[in-house]
Amino acid sequence: MRCLALVNADISEIQCSHNDIGLPLMVSVFNPPEDGKTIFEVYARKVIEGIQDIFIKFPEIDLHDRLAIIVPDDHFPLKSFSNKLSEHFERENYKVTLIPAEEASRSLNLRKDGDSCIVLDTVSEVRGLEYLFVFGVGLDQLNKDGNKKSLLDLSRSQIYCAMTRCQLHFTLINEFIKACLSGCKMWRSQKKSFHSMMK
Repeated sequence: MRCLALVNADISEIQCSHNDIGLPLMVSVFNPPEDGKTIFEVYARKVIEGIQDIFIKFPEIDLHDRLAIIVPDDHFPLKSFSNKLSEHFERENYKVTLIPAEEASRSLNLRKDGDSCIVLDTVSEVRGLEYLFVFGVGLDQLNKDGNKKSLLDLSRSQIYCAMTRCQLHFTLINEFIKACLSGCKMWRSQKKSFHSMMK
């Protein structure tokens, strides 16, 4: 995957190696929910929006074993998020089964009851694997010790690992956290090169 995000570039002028319209890197940074919804509900809704965007760009695509949703290793309640995602998939009538990366790697033709299998797992579990589409969810986060340098290093490491699992299209979905990378103006405006942030 090549990341082509240019400073102040007109998206219609950007040419990608896969002739996609727009950027192969999308960023969805949102303010913390104030309407009584949990952060996992918002993350789930943003994932659904991302999938709908994929279906618009690639109308005939089957997402079976082509999409991975990657979450942080530490302090991320995977089960709660999985439940919220499953609820949203059901509401949208998507026939999807969420499976861990290890289970998806065991068989190329793994399908459960005709559903598309989508990987939902942590950063450390997807190392070395690749998918056409990757959603990095909640990877920019506060860490325990509050040390800003280690916090930025952790976020960069997790985001970089998730990005490099992707072959075609990467979407970062994160709540706005002032002290983290998502608090930077460049995330929110998408007008600067993501590559420069990762240096």
